[in-house]
Amino acid sequence: MIALSFVATVASVISLSACNSGAGTTRSVRVGPELDQVEAMARKADSTVEDAWFGERSPRALKSGYARVSPAMKAKFAMDYESMLKKRGQNLAADLKSYVPYKDRAQFAINWWRSSNYKEAFDQEPIKKRIQWIYESLQDAGELFWRAYEFEQNSQIDSAAAAAHYKEEDMVANYMDSESQPGSFSQQYAQWKSVLEAHHHDGDAAEKNGADRAVTDEMKKMAEQDGDKRSEHR
Repeated sequence: MIALSFVATVASVISLSACNSGAGTTRSVRVGPELDQVEAMARKADSTVEDAWFGERSPRALKSGYARVSPAMKAKFAMDYESMLKKRGQNLAADLKSYVPYKDRAQFAINWWRSSNYKEAFDQEPIKKRIQWIYESLQDAGELFWRAYEFEQNSQIDSAAAAAHYKEEDMVANYMDSESQPGSFSQQYAQWKSVLEAHHHDGDAAEKNGADRAVTDEMKKMAEQDGDKRSEHR
């Protein structure tokens, strides 16, 4: 877990940068790269070992099924994740209070992966691994988008935007719902266990209902065929 002291340092940088931008000035939300640029970044990251990926200090060591997700799908998730944050009004370079809580990010990730082509792979993971998948995908999506954005801007990044990114990265790394609410993996497990179990059981029920319907349809078909044979003998 990344040290929370770094969060306070970054917060002061953002505050100073905002003051230096002039009174009454609102920093705009970054426009960002295109999908193919984020996919290229994901493909590059998947093909090598990144030692300083998160916070420019932690390696990109993916331990859940998210590691096996294709670069194209990683990029799609990153773009949709960034879009969700924008729709929620997040703009940390202008206002730290605009931060979207981790619990809302986790709910977004659960919904997204369960409606993706990786639904079955996600649901087949043990609950602890699914919680790790959610965590890794959120962290990685933010970094993939940021790295692609840096490349697009030729590393000419506004200092407030950079500080805001590292602030957000640390808050997500610490499962934070707000600046004063750090979380933990065990808390995430307690919070999402019943939700993930319900999703899994819903899938089992749907599969069972589908099988039951198939059996019922087959029995009806056999009964109709039997009735037709009896009619022919009369």
